[in-house]
Amino acid sequence: MTADDAARDPHVEPRSTAADRDRWRRYLADERAEAAVYRELAARRDGEEREILLALAAAEGRHEAHWLRLLGGDETGVPRADIRTRMLGGLARRFGSIFVLALAQRAEARSPYSTDPHATAAMAADERIHGEVVRGL
Repeated sequence: MTADDAARDPHVEPRSTAADRDRWRRYLADERAEAAVYRELAARRDGEEREILLALAAAEGRHEAHWLRLLGGDETGVPRADIRTRMLGGLARRFGSIFVLALAQRAEARSPYSTDPHATAAMAADERIHGEVVRGL
């Protein structure tokens, strides 16, 4: 997408750089993978814990929608999620354990959203809260 295309598309951040768009694609991939981890863990739980994990997955879905909106809906070039998130997903599928929740808490704590100017304040707050919620589980 050229700068002229971005200027015409209201969903694309007008002053975004190629580096911004690459970063947003990485964030998009990670959000999708994190949501999948929470859904996988939720499938192994019931009651309130299941609902909490599904709510975390839904929040990750909102974050995914944010990055996709900034990309103008263009999913071209979205990479695989980072290795840590992919490993977490594999562990969740295999074990679905407290161990995986501890790793998920650490992953939430590593979120770059508090310093990224394109992330919303609500997204940064979500990531902090997710870490605490997961710790509580």
